[in-house]
Amino acid sequence: MSAATPGTVEQEVARHAGLAGRTAAGAALGALVALPFLALLALVLAGSPALLRLDGAVAAGFNAWALTRPGAVVALEVLAVVAHPWTFRLAVLAVAVALWRRGRRRAATWAVTTTTVGSVLNVVLKEAVERARPAFADPVAAAPGYSFPSGHAQTSMLGAAVLLAVLLPALGRRARALAWSAAALVVLATGFDRVALGVHYLSDVVAGWVVALALVTGALVAVPPHLRR
Repeated sequence: MSAATPGTVEQEVARHAGLAGRTAAGAALGALVALPFLALLALVLAGSPALLRLDGAVAAGFNAWALTRPGAVVALEVLAVVAHPWTFRLAVLAVAVALWRRGRRRAATWAVTTTTVGSVLNVVLKEAVERARPAFADPVAAAPGYSFPSGHAQTSMLGAAVLLAVLLPALGRRARALAWSAAALVVLATGFDRVALGVHYLSDVVAGWVVALALVTGALVAVPPHLRR
């Protein structure tokens, strides 16, 4: 067996050092972005009266609004189905398959892995916090499971961010603007849907968005999807 040359050893050391540095930087930046989520988590676990009042007032206001607009409720229920977390997961999977076939296997693997980690993380957080969903005397919709953080909100942000990360380099200037606009519209509409239907508190939606952004930010820095060896 031939011994490794000095140049090869130096390259391997540099590669591992670069990986360690990116991983540390990604973890640090992800943690920084996650600070608003950690603050919300602390308030939820402590049963903060201020947060309860804010969430309760927003939820009650939307419930009263929805009760007088059955047509809007039907539209929101349709949106809830269209914007289901599996819609975004399948969209990421479809794009990843296309990227893999074009030889962009690093980006494809990054997209699927990041989305999978985010989906698992949402389940873990819900089970750990066990926050009950909003309750009303006359609800307009219902949903199973726990409330914090919102799975729809988190996955919409996660899916949109992942797709932007892997697709933007291949888009022109005008297409990039359209992609950013479409992503923002989808994420905001999904968040509005969850609160307007009364199945999530406002803080649930915000928490989901922040978790997704923290995960994607950390993953982009730690394991850049477009890095060439």
